[in-house]
Formats: sequence, C-alpha cells, structure tokens
Amino acid sequence: MNVVYLAANLDGAGCYRCLFPARELRLRGHTAGLAPNRQLQGPDGKILIQYAEMDDDTLPSLNADVIVFQQRTEGWLADHIPTLEAKTVFEIDDDWVNVPSYNPAARKPRSERDGLLANLAACDLVTVATPALAEVYAPYNPNVRVIRNYLDAWMWENVPLAYEQERRRFRVGWMGQSHWRHADLRVLSGVIGPWLEAHPEVEFVSAGGDTNVHDILGVPPCQRVTTGPVHFWNFDLADITATMDVGLVPLAPNQFNEGKSHLKGMEYAACGIPCIATPTESYRHWVEPGVNGLLASKPHEWRSALDTMLESWRTMGEAAKRKAAENTIQGAIGQWEGAFGELCGIDSEPSRAGIAA
Repeated sequence: MNVVYLAANLDGAGCYRCLFPARELRLRGHTAGLAPNRQLQGPDGKILIQYAEMDDDTLPSLNADVIVFQQRTEGWLADHIPTLEAKTVFEIDDDWVNVPSYNPAARKPRSERDGLLANLAACDLVTVATPALAEVYAPYNPNVRVIRNYLDAWMWENVPLAYEQERRRFRVGWMGQSHWRHADLRVLSGVIGPWLEAHPEVEFVSAGGDTNVHDILGVPPCQRVTTGPVHFWNFDLADITATMDVGLVPLAPNQFNEGKSHLKGMEYAACGIPCIATPTESYRHWVEPGVNGLLASKPHEWRSALDTMLESWRTMGEAAKRKAAENTIQGAIGQWEGAFGELCGIDSEPSRAGIAA
C-alpha cells in the first residue's frame, strides 16, 4: 500500500498517530510518509509548529492508495474528498464536539469545528484513540474504528528508569501546561499543597516549564521543581518526563476528558513511573490498581494514593515499565495496516523485506 498522511501539525498527536505509524508501515514493506510540511519558527529558531500544506490543485495529484487527513479543518476539503481516487481516512484523537468552555480550543472560530466535522463525514473511515470518541463521531460518520494510542519504542528506549534512580528527595510530578489544563489541575485543589506540607521529604515537579502549576496546586516554595519546556519534535519529552518518580493525571469530570486517551500514563510508564489517574474509561483500561498505578476521584482518594505511592512506587514503576513495553506502535502497527488494507480491499500483508527484527 501507499499511504500519505496530511498531518495538521507534528506535535504529540501528529507524531503518535501519523509520523511514527508511517515509519513502521515502511518497515513492513509499504510506501508511507507525510505530505511535504511547512515549519514555522520562533525568534529563537526553534520550531513552533509543523503542518502539511495543501490546496485544491495539489490534493488530487497525491499518488496514494490511502490518504489520511489528521484533524484537518479547511472548509473546502469536504467537497474535494469524495472526488479523490484514493481511499480517505480522517484521524482524530480529541473531542471537538464537547470542548469545555475553559479550554482555549473553545475560542476557535466555529468555522474550524464545522470544517473538521464536514471533512470527517466525507471520508471513508474515521480512526480514533478511544471508545468514547467513537461514540462522539459515529453520528457524523458510521465507519469509525478505535485504534488506541501506543508508545514509540525507539523514542523511549534509552530513557533513565525512575525506579533505578536515587534522588535527593522523592518526586511527585505533573506534565503539561496550565493554559490548557487548569481545570484538570483544580481537581487536586486542597490536596497537593497540604500533603506536601506534611511530607517535606517530597518535591513536586512541574514538567514542561510552567511555573504557574505550583501556584495553582499550592506547592510550598522549598518543594518546587520546574523543568524546561517540552517541544515534542525536538524529542526531549522522554528525558524531561524522567525527572519524577510518580506522575499525576488529574482530569476534570466532563465528556471531553472522557474521550482522552491514557497516553500520558503510558509516557510516565515508559520511564518506570507509576501514575495516579482519574478513572476515565481509558485509564481504567490502562491502570491495574495496586499493580502499575492507582486510580482516584475524590480528594481523600488522591491523598490515600499518594501515601501508598511513598511505599510502593518502585514495584509499581517496574510493572508500569513492563506494560509500557507491551504497548508499542511497533507491536500494534498491524491495526493500522489491517484497517487501511480492509478499506482498500487489497492484501495488506507486506513483503517481508525491510521488516525490523
């Protein structure tokens, strides 16, 4: 098969759902890759965003069996997609229908949401990362397939493992930006600050360069650790994630978060870091409580989970790492291969040449 990905951007989703699967499809003997991408750079020369450019003249010229549109919002696309000879897939791993008012994405022009849903409806297949997202988008396109998120084994293969480290102080942490997640952080209001005050031997890591996280959570000044910012395409995520011993995944209770995958928990696990997470469907799928992590909803459950982690985090971290090693794109690439092959009505089994041992 020849698969062309038109990624909206090459941040986490663009890599996990497009760039990395394309590479693995190539290793299995297919032709697969991204359409030419444009890079926007900041004043410091670092890449701010990468995205595939296209217009109604170049789109028909793409020579492919399958074209994957990743979260494309251009309104004109919906009229052109049905005219393409290639089979078309719309890839989306967020809920654009139920964006909460606190999320900055809620302030995007309505035309972007309408364009995205029209494009999604025009494609032959929709791929999503969670069952909740499949339910959200089924009314717009009945052909929806769940392919859960997986880790890229190469990206995480040399990361330091938390349970093998001896740090100055035990570290609990959270990865993200409060700009997007302040409602999620407020799930821990009244929990983290008092708990840290009772445990001066613990530090709190704000991974990603956002010092506001400490203020939102009430972290005592002498227990604050802040890493540098994460630019996914610089592939520094693994090393920055590995700066903590236990990772938190608080999620505000709403339909938007119910559609979120357990990718953050897997990224923690790739570093040997167990997580404490809100029990959405995807985290109930990922976390085996007391084995590779813990689930918590109410404040007393978060406090109890933190207390448990003080004693059991290394054993849970080892289990988390083992499970992460079993959930890789390399091991799951057959799901993409099978979905695209079935869509095309062709044998998706590749030549064995070029398959990684």
